[in-house]
Amino acid sequence: MNAPARELSWIHAGLALFAPLLALALASCKESVKAAPSFGPEVDPAEIEAALTRPMESVDPGAMKVGEFVHFAETQAINNRTETEAILSDTGQTVVGKEETADRIVYTVIQNKITYSGNESRKASTELRMEVGKLGAAGGSGPAPTGLSMVEHARHVISGTDAPLKAMAAVFAAENERRITYHNLRVSLETVAPPALVSSQPDCLGIPNCKIRLHRVAFDQVAWASAADAERVAFEFAMSPDVPYLATLMDKCATTLVPINSEKPAQSAMVLVRQCSPVLNFRWEQEPGANTSANGLDAPAR
Repeated sequence: MNAPARELSWIHAGLALFAPLLALALASCKESVKAAPSFGPEVDPAEIEAALTRPMESVDPGAMKVGEFVHFAETQAINNRTETEAILSDTGQTVVGKEETADRIVYTVIQNKITYSGNESRKASTELRMEVGKLGAAGGSGPAPTGLSMVEHARHVISGTDAPLKAMAAVFAAENERRITYHNLRVSLETVAPPALVSSQPDCLGIPNCKIRLHRVAFDQVAWASAADAERVAFEFAMSPDVPYLATLMDKCATTLVPINSEKPAQSAMVLVRQCSPVLNFRWEQEPGANTSANGLDAPAR
């Protein structure tokens, strides 16, 4: 990015994945203090963009095959009490079609999402179209398919449609009087086992030593209403280049303080809310004759 404003716009779009939580937090949650709060040294948004993009540099979405599948959940924990963590939804995405032109690849993805409310559940199925440019193709958009930014990856893989991005844009439009800063950037690399549902598959789906690289990126975003009034949201991303493209964003979390009574936040007690979207299962392609039930989240290849 060439200008700070554009860099902030990029980060805001990438964080659209957390639109529901951020909308609540930015509308009614304030870590307000009379004295100027300190969140640590400020980080240039370009550093955050680089940290989020770097793990994706070797990933080629054009290598996806019909039958590729990912299952991720949406979870919520209150006051860091993981023993009472709630599962808000389960989402399965399956590549069911692939068409190629001279410079583009168009994928058809079936998304099955089950949302839970009390003792009830509701399933919705959506057909998504995902386009990526071929490497070196004339007229392509940038360096696609390699070197995709996190916002492109999020829009293609997790968002499904532009609706969450538009919702996030609306949130920040309402907050356009606020100064946004970033702090406490942390980057690390681990070698870990894949999700248990993958590890339990024969030969761990061919993953060498049943281990994958996991890049972790964490930072704080602060929205300033004034020099003494700020709201903080802590973000954490986990990415791996060693898994199917649909699963490369292995987890994403947002943590912030939220009032119990959103109608009267000034009079309400605050609770710490953490929402995450961990990947629970994946595969590179559908084996002939394999069971595609996957708890109703999978879709059979066409």
